[in-house]
Amino acid sequence: MNEDYFTDFENEIELKSSLYKYVFLVGDTNGRTGRLKDFTQTDNYLNEYLQIDAEAQAYLNKHALLENLPIPLERCSQDQRTNTHGIRLIELCRNNNLFILNGRLFKDRHLGSFTFRDKSTIDYVIASAECFEFITEFEITVTDSLFSDGHSGLSFQIQITKPAVETDDRTQKPIRPLWKSDLQNSFVNNLDQDEINSLITLLQTSPSQPDTITRVTEDLASVFTNAADLTFPKPKTHTTHFSANAQS
Repeated sequence: MNEDYFTDFENEIELKSSLYKYVFLVGDTNGRTGRLKDFTQTDNYLNEYLQIDAEAQAYLNKHALLENLPIPLERCSQDQRTNTHGIRLIELCRNNNLFILNGRLFKDRHLGSFTFRDKSTIDYVIASAECFEFITEFEITVTDSLFSDGHSGLSFQIQITKPAVETDDRTQKPIRPLWKSDLQNSFVNNLDQDEINSLITLLQTSPSQPDTITRVTEDLASVFTNAADLTFPKPKTHTTHFSANAQS
């Protein structure tokens, strides 16, 4: 990655980080970062002296999200050296609250394995702090020396589960089915014709009663809802698994 490409890369990541909460960067950066810290440790005394508000402190202390999981702030790396791209990559992380997975998580925790020809670490998975709670696997995989260009594979998995929301039974809203045009005839057949005829009779015999319209509206809504429940499948909540394997 030459200087012009790296500058474009920095600008793009800064833009994405300002727009999105969840950001992942994966691949070869040509940056050797050694054990440089990819975060800036804040000082409580300076925060108080400079009167930095709670919102700003929360933004500056995103590394606390890792500590709470808990994930070590100090990452390991077998590659002790740094280069210009690596230093710029670290600054990019610090400026945008991005954190390197290498040397921190799962099979590479406390290791920080080499990623290029067993000599250097230049391939990374990097993510915003909010992503870490969803990461369930991470490892640096060995590739076949005959077919590989020297880079190791980066493998990670994220799992996103939509949690069930606990609500009072009196206010809980049921999950309604989605309309499907190919089932419209079945929907019509499932309408309670006896109930519809009863409502028509009510409108004809007691049109001036104050509660007639309210009752007819509510009962007719129930007729349609019941028919829909009988006809269409309800959407299901589910757990989403995402796996990624990257080889530069």
